[in-house]
Amino acid sequence: MKTPLDNDLNKMYEVFNRDHKSLRETLMASLPDRSKQHKQNGWANYTQQFIRDIVMKNRISKLAAAAVVIIAVMAGIRWFGSSFDGVSVAFANVREAMDQMPLVHKVLHTYRDGKKYHTENWYSFESRTVVSKFSVEGECFKISSLNYDTMKNVVYDPNSDVVKILYRTDVSSGFLPASPWSLVEDYIEKFEQQNASVEHEKDQYEGKDVDIYYFSIPRNFRGDRVEAEFIVDHNSHLPIVYKRKFWTPEGQLRLDQVISFDFPENGPKDIYDLGVPRTTKVVYDSESEKRLDKKMELLEDKAVYEERFKEIYRLEEGEVLKYIPPSLAKPRIKIDEINKTVRILEREGSPIMPSLSPGEIKRMNEESHYTMFLWDGKIIRENRPLFPGGISLKTAFERIIGLSKFQYDISDELSDMRIPGDWIARKGTTKEQLLRAFEKIIQDYTGRAIRFEQHQIERNVIVARGEFQFKPLSGAYDDYVIHVFSDKLDPDERGGGGSGTLDKFLRYLGDIPLNEQVINEATGSENIRVYYGWHYSGYLRKLTDETEKMEKLEMLLGNLSRQTGLTFSRQRRIVEKWFISEGQVGKENLSK
Repeated sequence: MKTPLDNDLNKMYEVFNRDHKSLRETLMASLPDRSKQHKQNGWANYTQQFIRDIVMKNRISKLAAAAVVIIAVMAGIRWFGSSFDGVSVAFANVREAMDQMPLVHKVLHTYRDGKKYHTENWYSFESRTVVSKFSVEGECFKISSLNYDTMKNVVYDPNSDVVKILYRTDVSSGFLPASPWSLVEDYIEKFEQQNASVEHEKDQYEGKDVDIYYFSIPRNFRGDRVEAEFIVDHNSHLPIVYKRKFWTPEGQLRLDQVISFDFPENGPKDIYDLGVPRTTKVVYDSESEKRLDKKMELLEDKAVYEERFKEIYRLEEGEVLKYIPPSLAKPRIKIDEINKTVRILEREGSPIMPSLSPGEIKRMNEESHYTMFLWDGKIIRENRPLFPGGISLKTAFERIIGLSKFQYDISDELSDMRIPGDWIARKGTTKEQLLRAFEKIIQDYTGRAIRFEQHQIERNVIVARGEFQFKPLSGAYDDYVIHVFSDKLDPDERGGGGSGTLDKFLRYLGDIPLNEQVINEATGSENIRVYYGWHYSGYLRKLTDETEKMEKLEMLLGNLSRQTGLTFSRQRRIVEKWFISEGQVGKENLSK
């Protein structure tokens, strides 16, 4: 049975199809690229930009414009992968309504670790100033104002009855939310990213007609169950309150928070408007202003080096691996040195960040190391490894190419060869493509006939199969970590660990604790990110008794299966192995 909405949609599509064929083609052809923009910018930014581009750049009637909006939102079903029950339209309305508000009053009531916290913030987007009042258990402990253009922070401490004026180096202009909508966007996008279920109902709240959206996540990345409500005024489309609760896997309440919003015409312009006596003693921190001036000078210098960095640190079409010699790595090194100095300035005198420890200061004063970047159309700067003095060939095979130590064979003399400089590798490139490019670079760098040859050998391996489904381990030190152990859990992370893709974890599992090659045949493992911890009982490579080792290996693999949903089996297989040498590989090496 057709509803009135169905009929309206049909009329809109008729107008859209009849009079605007080229517009329709433009809209539909842009969807794949728009999907990429959605992933980068969030669905709300995506929808607004999508509609603006289509409607503003084409002369169309109001009815066709309405059709564009409807089609854009309906297309969101296809690209966002979530059900459509008016949520996308409603949040677009909330954004539009909020972004017209020059002042937002946001109040947070938080219960955490047995204490009640109360925070009030007045965000003035015209003056780019936030005035705040903080309380714990009903007692005010701070009133402050912070201007995000000048970084001037005025802070009142009721305990000392002193007003302190300082200039903040530990914040920047980008810390201020970009718009009123940004104050709630992060909450909503986190639920979207974690595939939360959403339910909607209309109701009354404090005498107002409201729309209530219920979000639910059975288990987040930490294993917590999450429930939230987002209550919006039905007529004004402005948010009224956002409530959220987190429960641990054991059912204990971890966080209970209520965030309310209102949008007054006027609000406090400074701390004195919140009741601070104007006769209060004022202390001026002149050193903080000097630190801020120094930071701004360094950031100006950094901008110059960044331009040079962008010219050098890039891959051309078809290029999968690039070597940056020390002479060309200087802009990157200068950027790193500036970043270290800026971090020191940010921590010195910060009212919220702890002082630097002697160890941190020592590390920051160390000489910059060489490194590797990934490239996916732009440089990826996060999670890059460091190579003091340059990378050795052995390390390059594991960190740049991504080989397990069981997948290559190299002499001690070649293994220790060190190459100073930086590297750029194209993300998603096959290991064989990287190896061929690396072989050419090494030959050019050394002037030696170093060759990489692939051969087949037979050996014992562990094969991982299935679909990853994380299940937290009860009784372990962290419930979001995959714990690698046989018969005994460590009380903390003393055994080490890390994070990365599931593929990386399985490779390291074989290289580090098991000393046996693990072949990854799990589905979608390159896109799954995991946290893992090694326990001392999992370091089976140290065992000399083969019977004991096999018994504990069976326990360890069983423990992994229960946490990951994967199956692990020990098999005899023919596998590929790379041999690195000068000249031909001898037959005697193929049995290794």
